[in-house]
Formats: sequence, C-alpha cells, structure tokens
Amino acid sequence: MDLRKRRLQRNNAWQPDKPYIIAALEGQQQHIVAVNAPAAARGIIPGMALSRARAILPDVIVEPAQPEADARALQRLTVHALRYS
Repeated sequence: MDLRKRRLQRNNAWQPDKPYIIAALEGQQQHIVAVNAPAAARGIIPGMALSRARAILPDVIVEPAQPEADARALQRLTVHALRYS
C-alpha cells in the first residue's frame, strides 16, 4: 500500500482524511484492490465491486491500479535492499 500512497502523493490526490480506493479491472467489472482507513470505516473492502463501493460512498476518490508500476518499484526496492543483506 505504501507504493500506491506515494503515487497518490505525487499526483496530489493523497488526502488521508478522505476515503479513497484503488480499483482494477477484473473480467468485465472493476473491483477494489486497496482502501484507506476512512473508506474501510464506511464498509468498503478489497474485492468489492467498484459500483457497489460508489453506491455506499458516492464521493470516494478512485485511483486506477497500476500493477506494472508497482512491480517496477518493488524491483528497484529489492535491488536496493540487496546491498544490505
């Protein structure tokens, strides 16, 4: 989740007191892959359909999942961590 948080911070979309979710297309439907604490407190959970989450919380901030970018960032972190192990 920290990688996604950093991406949101770069996009100026990070507002820790506002509910936000990250959604990805799975088959024909968008599903939630990550939520912050305010969204979870309102009953939005990973795996839920985006349409259902919007019905619960219409003003939720939605960011698209970027699995390739997350994988690249993890790879860079892994290479960096190898220096210390």
